[in-house]
Amino acid sequence: VKFGTSMATPVVTGISALILEEWRNLNPGEPDLHNAALKALLANSGVDLGNPGPDCRYGFGTVRADAAIDAIRQAYIAQQQGQNLGADATVARKLDEIAAAARKTESTLATFQSRRDASTRLAPLKPAVVDDQPALALGTSAADMTPPLSHEDFIRALNFPETAEDTEGFSALRKALKDRNASQLVQASQDVLTLLSQDGIYMDDLRPDRARPEIWRQFAQGARGRPIAALGGIRDRSSLALTSARMKQDPIFRDAAHHFLRRFDRAFAAFEAEASDADISAMTDTRTVRAFMLLGRVAGTFD
Repeated sequence: VKFGTSMATPVVTGISALILEEWRNLNPGEPDLHNAALKALLANSGVDLGNPGPDCRYGFGTVRADAAIDAIRQAYIAQQQGQNLGADATVARKLDEIAAAARKTESTLATFQSRRDASTRLAPLKPAVVDDQPALALGTSAADMTPPLSHEDFIRALNFPETAEDTEGFSALRKALKDRNASQLVQASQDVLTLLSQDGIYMDDLRPDRARPEIWRQFAQGARGRPIAALGGIRDRSSLALTSARMKQDPIFRDAAHHFLRRFDRAFAAFEAEASDADISAMTDTRTVRAFMLLGRVAGTFD
């Protein structure tokens, strides 16, 4: 069976071309579909697979060309009927509706369930209000325009928002996602947390033994094996057994786990150089660090 992005990319590209052709046939002379609108159309007309909603294994599910094209035709019919009734339905409005669906779907990727009793998804991230800024010189990079990420926001982002009303958690997450290095770790963490939750492993259920900050500093400075064995303080046998079995049997999980461990290694080394012992202690109580302790122990980092 052929699978993976190397197969998915040409298939989705071809279907996208067919959708665009149908759009042009129905709306001659109108602007082409925006990228966000096309993506939303594909995502919302596909068939969901795996966990409900987008996930890091199946993405938005499997694409359905017929359903996507039918959606365009239905929008076209509704638009024509609206014009006949004197309504103000326009192509631009339809694009706005589809783009809104895109934003709603994208926001789902920034959330996951971290508790067993979680019954609702976290609220979508709201766009941050940006004050007027002075003009920047040519050649200014995105990193130069983004203020440095504080240790407090970095730590809070690694724990992810607690609830839909956790405004401080969402604010910290937004800031972290604008920071190149922090965003890579946050996204890698989100992937492994989502995969672990598929086996019923939630970080809030784990109560690892806490290691002293000096041991974490040894890890940041390159120590591995017995000198940092205290970092593998996960004692939940069920979680360890399930994670170990999936690491052996599921190549997607294994790749995601090793990618996360590498990202954590680099990010923590940079963090430790400027962090106080209190900062390190606060960071080790986050869901991201608990995932590191669990996966690191299974991968043999502390042996």
